[in-house]
Amino acid sequence: MNFQTKAKLAWQHLALAFYPMTTLYACIVGMVLVNVILIAFMCFADKGSFFYNILFALFTGAAASFFVTVIVEMTNNYKRNMLAWHELQEYYTVVIDYEAMKHILMGNSLSQRIKKEVQAEMNCLDDEEIMEECDLVQATWKQLPEIMPVLRETFSEKKAFLTDEEIFNLRTIISYYDEIRDEIKTRIEWPLLHNSVNHPDTKYLKIMYPKNIVQDFPKWMRKIIAENESLAAIDRITDAVMKDEILLTQYMDNYDISQQAIDNYNPADDNEGDNKSEEDLETDNEYIGDDFEEEDEETFKKKREDVDRQLEKSMVPFVSWHISTCCLEIAQSIEELEVNIKKKPYVGMRLEWNKNISHKKLEGPIADILYKNAREKFEKRKGNA
Repeated sequence: MNFQTKAKLAWQHLALAFYPMTTLYACIVGMVLVNVILIAFMCFADKGSFFYNILFALFTGAAASFFVTVIVEMTNNYKRNMLAWHELQEYYTVVIDYEAMKHILMGNSLSQRIKKEVQAEMNCLDDEEIMEECDLVQATWKQLPEIMPVLRETFSEKKAFLTDEEIFNLRTIISYYDEIRDEIKTRIEWPLLHNSVNHPDTKYLKIMYPKNIVQDFPKWMRKIIAENESLAAIDRITDAVMKDEILLTQYMDNYDISQQAIDNYNPADDNEGDNKSEEDLETDNEYIGDDFEEEDEETFKKKREDVDRQLEKSMVPFVSWHISTCCLEIAQSIEELEVNIKKKPYVGMRLEWNKNISHKKLEGPIADILYKNAREKFEKRKGNA
């Protein structure tokens, strides 16, 4: 490790003692004001007089107190920031990786931009490793399973190391994420809710409770407890879907989670039913009514499933818009979160580089190497063609 790198690392560690600067600024301002007042009085006092000596003693005491206060405050800052650095390591990593992956998904990474420039320069299309570029909403949607468990854990268990702004932004992110979860839980519940409520598995209770206790349960109690267990299982299924990118993507494959879904959504479309004639409404609701009570179980279930499918299909535009809007709000809240993290020593520099990568000018040794490799690749492909 060369001297420059060692000096840089040493400064980054030292900078932890100066964050936050609020208390240090207050000490400096207070010392300056007190000392200015004391010096002003000393100017009008006779040098060597009792009053002058008192003012001089107060002046030196205030200056000494200032240095002691600053040293104590910097020591506390350093200890707290070092502890926060270790405790929030996963949180910082998730936010930094989110920013880097966002640019990759949106096609704005350094290598992708160089590749596009060389393609345009050499008029050569690259049909290898084609990846559809995402917008901000899609890039955030794809990363929710990875980032949200860490952000939720940080908000729940590590508030002591966060600023007020970070706590507010994390609360906002979690609130919108819960709205997305509720929408997906509703989609999961539709085909499962009927059997969960009306035909709960009471035999499952024998695994959870002693057999002699279950046998003595009243029938109504066994049904309610088993029903609650079935509903809890739906919650666990929802969490499993939300935490797995493949499951989440496949389950919501029929929905358009993107900026386009926000732009194309028209709330008036949800009110089309209000303008239908009575005959149309009767046709739409032919499966809904008191006739359900007269049908056998299988017929009732089939009709209910048909109604649910029709309802889900009609809700696709709204659900797509709602989830897309929540993803956009989450992305904007993470942007505000990054503003606060960038102020922190030791992590701000790396986040700053990832955050501004789409605006950086493509130059320097790394860019030169990437340009050279891209040109060689496309020239070789042209030669083979």
